[in-house]
Amino acid sequence: MGAVDVAILDPQGHKDTARPTITQKADGVWVVEYSATGSGLHSVNVFFAGKSIPNSPFGVVVAPGLTLALIPAVFAGTTNIVARD
Repeated sequence: MGAVDVAILDPQGHKDTARPTITQKADGVWVVEYSATGSGLHSVNVFFAGKSIPNSPFGVVVAPGLTLALIPAVFAGTTNIVARD
C-alpha cells in the first residue's frame, strides 16, 4: 500500500502555512486535520502513492466560527478531510 500525503495552499497560494496531521483510522480510512491560519478558500491536495487522488484538490472554505469541514474522498478506501479554524 502507498503513502498518503497532503499539501495545503492558503487563499494566497502559499504552501505549508497549515501543517496537516494525517492519521490512519482503519484499513483504507484516513483523517487529515489542520489548523488554518486565515479565512478564505484553501486548496487541500491529497496524494496517494505519489499521485493525486480523484477529485483532488478539494476546496475548503475557512471562515470565522467554522470549526469543522468533512470532505469524503474515495481512493482505495475513504478519506475525510477535517479543517479546523
